[in-house]
Amino acid sequence: MAHQNKRRNHNYRHTKPKAKEVAISFIELSNYVMPEVKENTGKDWVLFGKNNQFFQDLLERYNGSPTNAAIINGYSQLIYGKGLTTSNIELTDTVKRLFPKKEVRKVTKDLKLFGSGAVQVIYSKGRGALRKVTGVFHIPRQSVAPNKLNEEGDITHYWHCQDWKQTNKNVPESYPAFGTSKEEIEILVIEPDKVDNQYYALPDYVP
Repeated sequence: MAHQNKRRNHNYRHTKPKAKEVAISFIELSNYVMPEVKENTGKDWVLFGKNNQFFQDLLERYNGSPTNAAIINGYSQLIYGKGLTTSNIELTDTVKRLFPKKEVRKVTKDLKLFGSGAVQVIYSKGRGALRKVTGVFHIPRQSVAPNKLNEEGDITHYWHCQDWKQTNKNVPESYPAFGTSKEEIEILVIEPDKVDNQYYALPDYVP
């Protein structure tokens, strides 16, 4: 008996996945009255409003609105992308060691939330070629304030304080600005060009 082979016709259809819809909203701050940046006699640091109130205002809106928080978190993730990398293969391990992912994520979140971020740069002991960066660590932006401008219009120091409302209990500490000293600790503030403000950059969602 002859066996007849039957060919089955399989109709395969490739269905292209639908693109995810991305909803973008904007944080409503049209009625927000921005604190004044003002130099005070007897103080070397310059705060953004009384007790650095500007940063607290933004934090309250972030913590008090799930929508605002979601938008800021989403954008900060886009800023972070695949993390901090280098095209120089020889420096890959160094970059990973000096800039841990956890620290970079914190800085990128501050960049979106506050318009700027701050890090503490730690150096090894030594002079000249022996002095090298050994660590870069995030500092909460709201805890850092610039020193008054010098005669050349530059910020040469930053002040760090855990709570600007209680400077008697939490005494502010001064650290040189990044690249201005030979000290073991410097502070680097990462920010875009400041417009109409010599001391503080603004987040892009603040009118």
